[in-house]
Amino acid sequence: MADEKPAMSPTVNEVDHNKETMTFPEAMESVRKGQKVHRLEWEDEKKYGAMNDGRLTISNDKLERAPWLVSDGDINETDWVVTS
Repeated sequence: MADEKPAMSPTVNEVDHNKETMTFPEAMESVRKGQKVHRLEWEDEKKYGAMNDGRLTISNDKLERAPWLVSDGDINETDWVVTS
């Protein structure tokens, strides 16, 4: 079957834009449970928020981490999704 394309291997982080979105408090509950969250507004689909060593951090697939300074936009928006 020459027309078949090889399967793409998954990236560290994949955002499903069809997922139901959450509010910030719901996203923080997911983070509290150990999940990673992403805002659909963020251009970098590999960017996510998570808890690391008891602190909120923003990270990417290169494992670059920075303290997460939560903005009004983060708090007020409802475009949060859990990412892998």
